[in-house]
Amino acid sequence: MYVPFIFDSWSSMALYFLLAFVFIMGIWQFFQIKSGKVKKVRSLVPIGGIAVCIGFIGNFIKITRAFEAIASAGEVSPQIVAGALGEGPPYIIMGFAILAVSFIFSYVNQ
Repeated sequence: MYVPFIFDSWSSMALYFLLAFVFIMGIWQFFQIKSGKVKKVRSLVPIGGIAVCIGFIGNFIKITRAFEAIASAGEVSPQIVAGALGEGPPYIIMGFAILAVSFIFSYVNQ
């Protein structure tokens, strides 16, 4: 299993952008609360939910491209099919990882 390359598709770029946004905003909120400037901050969990949705869309795109390549190739071995279908799940895993990070920052920044 691998992490999607940042320039692999628009969905991978969006996932990396959301990951950076959640980290930067979570750390910024942490320091705002610790300095006493802000009492309560907005939750980052909805952004994590958006990341999961984008992860599912990225998975769908990868699997669709894999099936199109398999259909155009004609007869292929099961190893090639398994390898092609294995490219989609990392998008979902990355989406859930961003959701987990947003939950952690939500807990820490209470």
